[in-house]
Amino acid sequence: MKKIYSICLAMLLFMMLSGCSTSYPDTDTVYIQKNGSVQEATVESFEKDYYSEEELKEFITAAIEAYEEEHEDGGVEMKSFEIEEGTAKLMMKYDSCKNYEDFNGRELFAGTVVQTIAAGYSFDTDFVEVEDGALVGGPFDTEQSEAAAGAVSVSEVTSNEDYKVVVLNEDTDVVVKGQICYVSAGSVTVKDKKTASVTTRNEGLSYIVYK
Repeated sequence: MKKIYSICLAMLLFMMLSGCSTSYPDTDTVYIQKNGSVQEATVESFEKDYYSEEELKEFITAAIEAYEEEHEDGGVEMKSFEIEEGTAKLMMKYDSCKNYEDFNGRELFAGTVVQTIAAGYSFDTDFVEVEDGALVGGPFDTEQSEAAAGAVSVSEVTSNEDYKVVVLNEDTDVVVKGQICYVSAGSVTVKDKKTASVTTRNEGLSYIVYK
C-alpha cells in the first residue's frame, strides 16, 4: 500500500512540474541570487514579420555557444524562451556577474560593501534612504539640497560593511534577496522591499544597497 502511494505521489509531482511554466515579470528584470549567480528576464514586443520564434531561439543558442567557445568557464544558460500574445519572453542564467557583463556588454557588480569598495567603486552619487519598500520623503530630485528628506551621506551608506550592493548602468528592474536600504537618488525608484527600478539618465552608475 505504501509503495502504491509513493508511486502515485511521484507521478503527481512529475505532472505538476511538467505543467509548470516560467513566471515572467512585466518588464526587463535582473535577479541577484545569494550564491552570486544572476538571472535575467527580458520582455520585448515581437514582430513576426521579421523573425520566427524558432529563428530567435536558434540565434540565442548560437550566441551562447560562441560565448562558451571563447570563455572556458562558460556559465551562460538559456532557461526558457517563449512568445505569448505578441511578446517575446526570455529567461537567462549567468553563474556570475562577470559572465553577465561579458555576455551582454553591460556593467553589473554585486557584493558586500567591502567587496564593492575593493573592486574600485567609489559610491560617487547622491543617496536616498529606503524604508518599508519606499523612498523616504518620496521621489527624490537630484537638484534638492543635501538636507532634503531621505538624503543620506556616503559614509552612512557604507557604514555597515556587511550590507550588500548592486552596481549597474542599465534601465531595468532589479530584484535582490534582502531588504533595500539605500538607492542612488534620481536614477533609482523602489517598487517594494526587494525590488528597485533603474532609469539611467546619464553614463553614471546606479547603486542599490540592501541587507
